[in-house]
Amino acid sequence: MEKSLDVTKLEAEITKLTAETMKLVAESIKLDRERRWMPFVCVSTLIGICFAIVKFLQS
Repeated sequence: MEKSLDVTKLEAEITKLTAETMKLVAESIKLDRERRWMPFVCVSTLIGICFAIVKFLQS
């Protein structure tokens, strides 16, 4: 009886750790995607600001 409780506890702990691992992997993928696209976003923003300044100075 005691061994079956230990096995049940172990299975519950494994399930919990698996869920936590999946959550961390998903977060890692999200951060990698953000890190990959951030330079393009920054450059696009700077180009837009430059165009706005040039347009403002020409008028």
